[in-house]
Amino acid sequence: MSARNYYNLRVLLFVLLGMVAVLPAFAQGQYYINLRTSRPAVLANGSDKTLIIAEVRDPSGRQAPNGLEVIFQTTLGRLSTNRAQTFGGVAQVELSSNLVGIAKVTAILRGASNLLEIAFTDNPEETHQGSNFVQISGNKDAYITYYVPE
Repeated sequence: MSARNYYNLRVLLFVLLGMVAVLPAFAQGQYYINLRTSRPAVLANGSDKTLIIAEVRDPSGRQAPNGLEVIFQTTLGRLSTNRAQTFGGVAQVELSSNLVGIAKVTAILRGASNLLEIAFTDNPEETHQGSNFVQISGNKDAYITYYVPE
């Protein structure tokens, strides 16, 4: 059982039983980091970017105060910065890469951490979400045909 699942189970038991308890992860004042990205797949061209968003909560579940420093690390690509401060409970950085592969991005704050995987690809079709990808090429006499399959 992962540490996060164990924590979720402890919280569920805490709520269901109505018991007053101190959860070990928060006994030392640790924060919880929810890590997400604006784009789970990005073109590996060095200029396309994805936003890495760390939502930080304090031990009681409230958004973390402004000015906490979150450290970001990645196994692939380049971060816009490796440290960002929270504002409104959120710290953000951008990630880009010239290399194809999976980037494992970690956000760390005072002993708390979370991991997120982002795919960098050389295939533009793999980067679309839904039907928001369009590739256009041609010359001065070209025209565009648009087709949406049902």
